[in-house]
Amino acid sequence: MAITLTSGSLVSALQMLVGLVERKHTMPILSHVLFEASVDGVSLTTTDNQMEMSYVMSDVDVTEPVIFTVSARKLFDIFKVLPDQSDARIQLQSGSLKINADGSEFMLLTQPADAFPRFSRVDSGTHISLPLEIVKNLCKQTLFAASLKDFRASLTGVLLKSFDDHLVAVGCDGSRMAVIDQTIDNASLGDVEVILPRKTVLEFMKLPDVDAKLIFSGNQIEIVSENFVFCSRLIDLSYPDYRSALPQGESFMFRVKHSDLKASLSRVAVMSNESTRAVMFALSDNKLHLQACNKEHETADDELVLEYEGPSVEVVYKADYLTDALSCLSDCQLVYGTFYAECKSLILSDDANESRRTFLIMPLKL
Repeated sequence: MAITLTSGSLVSALQMLVGLVERKHTMPILSHVLFEASVDGVSLTTTDNQMEMSYVMSDVDVTEPVIFTVSARKLFDIFKVLPDQSDARIQLQSGSLKINADGSEFMLLTQPADAFPRFSRVDSGTHISLPLEIVKNLCKQTLFAASLKDFRASLTGVLLKSFDDHLVAVGCDGSRMAVIDQTIDNASLGDVEVILPRKTVLEFMKLPDVDAKLIFSGNQIEIVSENFVFCSRLIDLSYPDYRSALPQGESFMFRVKHSDLKASLSRVAVMSNESTRAVMFALSDNKLHLQACNKEHETADDELVLEYEGPSVEVVYKADYLTDALSCLSDCQLVYGTFYAECKSLILSDDANESRRTFLIMPLKL
């Protein structure tokens, strides 16, 4: 058996796959990549038992079908130091993998493929076809708000929900929430409501921006494109009703330049307490006063002009929560803020009436 391929093509494939290979593991086989070679090409697969990624290489020459596993990182480390255009010949010899390329020769131990855990592929379920870039952007703008603590496991992931022609992503940790609602033109998405684990989202974000099919079935998601298949288990819990968390009652709106608010907040946050990152948010007629104080009682004050005609308000928020929301609104010249009098929560959004992006920030309790 022999496989001939270019070093660069294998490196590109392994770059997508090695992220699933954990350096510390309880099963040695999880550090391996599964090679499945046939006359049609080579399929490479890695898994961590919660996610699985397969990539198909067609620009290879295979003398006969073979299946085996070999250390993914060692293989990646070897090929990334070889010239991209160099031809490499891979041969399986008595439980070892012999690699010849650019005048060098390497020998790696292999393991039988029987012990390699595989996901069951989804045949039925809800199918959604759309560019991956859309889903990646939704996840990027909500993952930061997902909880890092396991006290409520459903909040550690990102809610992905579809209905009619809307695709919604939600991240929440109990102190803040990000809701992104995007309309997908000329598409009927069906009804889907799943929770993507944090690690799944992080790996998903590394996938290329290609057209793909998303298949949801039971507690599993499968993303299928022309060259790769990505599978992951889902958080098999119910997500809290995020809409009920949005504040109601008397509210007051302000409008401010994004660049002005971001710059002012950055200046004041320098002197905020390192543990609380607290910033005083004081609104009055067409003015916003920001103030911070650290443990040494050193202070920072900043004032900017905005459009506001409500009552005077003084509330403490976490500076990082504000800057995270502003980062997601970086393409907006103007940011709309809505302050709710009873709960003292603040919503930052990109529109006064029909916002696609809503960022809820609860007041900081000191």
